[in-house]
Amino acid sequence: MKTGTLTLLTAGIYRFWATTRLRRWYWSSVRPGGMPLEYTGTALEKLIGFLIAIIILAIVLTAANLIALTLAVDVVQQFEQLPFLTLATAGLIFVPLWYVASYRARRYLLSRTRWRGIRMAMSPGGWGYAWRACLYGALNILSLGMLWPLKTYRLEKFLTDRS
Repeated sequence: MKTGTLTLLTAGIYRFWATTRLRRWYWSSVRPGGMPLEYTGTALEKLIGFLIAIIILAIVLTAANLIALTLAVDVVQQFEQLPFLTLATAGLIFVPLWYVASYRARRYLLSRTRWRGIRMAMSPGGWGYAWRACLYGALNILSLGMLWPLKTYRLEKFLTDRS
């Protein structure tokens, strides 16, 4: 009730502090070998990460619109196709970024988790994960979903091998 009220009163800004508080509580409730996990992340880290993500999102959207506008003027010379070109360009840019962001989110969580003083970690590899995920996604589309289990297995293996 407290975190919900504070989140409403601060127009969503308190969400980062609420998430940190909940993660600390959840992590302390998990006790492998009788010893609790410890979450060491801070709300300010999450807030700064969110602001950086918004800035990157704005830059990517601007670039996608400029590329689509250039294609519409130079190549197609028909502005009716501008919305389609904008969506296609943004999609080609956002799909890999989505996978990089999900990899980095997992890496962040692991780097802020401790057990018995041992800090968890994940080696860098967000872009490697992204291109693999895009490749398996394309193969999955071409196979009409038959390769979904392979995609899931290989991507989880990639994540686990680097944890």
